[in-house]
Parts: sequence; C-alpha cells; structure tokens
Amino acid sequence: MKFSLPRIRHDYRSFEALSSLYAQTKEMVFDDVEIDMRATHWFDADMCAVFGAILHSLRTRLNEVNLIHIPSRVEEILSKNSFLSHYGRARIPDRWGTTITYQSSRQNPIL
Repeated sequence: MKFSLPRIRHDYRSFEALSSLYAQTKEMVFDDVEIDMRATHWFDADMCAVFGAILHSLRTRLNEVNLIHIPSRVEEILSKNSFLSHYGRARIPDRWGTTITYQSSRQNPIL
C-alpha cells in the first residue's frame, strides 16, 4: 500500500498528517508499505520521534516499510540525524554538530 507524506513542520497540520498516516496503517499486518515523500519539501527533525513511532509500529507488525522519493534536502537532514539509517540509508556526518541524533526505543514501542 502506498501513502503520501506532505511537508512536516512542528505544527497542527503536520501532527494531523502523521495522525492520519497512523490511523490508515494501524491495522496493517504483513504488508508492503511505501511512503512517498516527494511532497515532503521540509521535515522538522524534531518530528522524527512521531514519524519514527509510526514506522516502528508498522515494522513491529511485520510490515515492510520503504520511504521513497525523498527530496535531497530532506534526505540530507534525516541522514545527518541518523533517522534514515534505520531504513537502509547511510548516516551522513554532521560537520557542524548542529543535529541531535535520532534514537529509536526498540524495547518499548510507543504505539
């Protein structure tokens, strides 16, 4: 199943978009999930916690999760904070030390 993700900022619309993604996927088991990020022209890195919890929930239920069409600017920041390293991409070193490393709690799933 394929889902689209809009730009993600620390605002009501973005929380609503992520809530909608969770609502649409919370019953999925043993499925292939593609999240198309071509419209995600911005991603506030602090929102990785919410997005990561949703993706973790999907993977816990044995779904295959693929993030596709990530704009290069978004891919860069999500690689610097190591979020994308959980989804098969390499971590990019943060030369300036401006990112906070994303950490996933695999023992205590939030959702």
